[in-house]
Amino acid sequence: MNLAAEREYVRNILADLIGENGAAYTYIPERTTLPAYLVTPNSPYISNGQTYGTATLRLEVTYVSSHGGNEKVTQEVDDAISAAVVALMQDPASRIAIDGADQPHSIRLNGQDYLSQSIQISFKIDL
Repeated sequence: MNLAAEREYVRNILADLIGENGAAYTYIPERTTLPAYLVTPNSPYISNGQTYGTATLRLEVTYVSSHGGNEKVTQEVDDAISAAVVALMQDPASRIAIDGADQPHSIRLNGQDYLSQSIQISFKIDL
């Protein structure tokens, strides 16, 4: 079991989605290129799996908008979260499940507030 590799697996899906227009991280960086997806542990981070030799890993995927007017960034967040849900549900290994989504909220990065939204995901990992 390699937790960093599992987070990186999700980050790669999101990095392909955002392309050169932003960034995707498996941590909260000191300096962030925006817009960005942040893939971080959720609670409980790891729990028993459905079958012997497996575990369930829970992550939170947060999309952070770029600068702009409220109407523009609200649409940006909606579109990015929708695209992320579709991309994660099309996981080639069919391991990722969408567990929920939070309402849009403010997040402070680089000393400034940005509009963001989070989705909670889980997936099976082999031990």
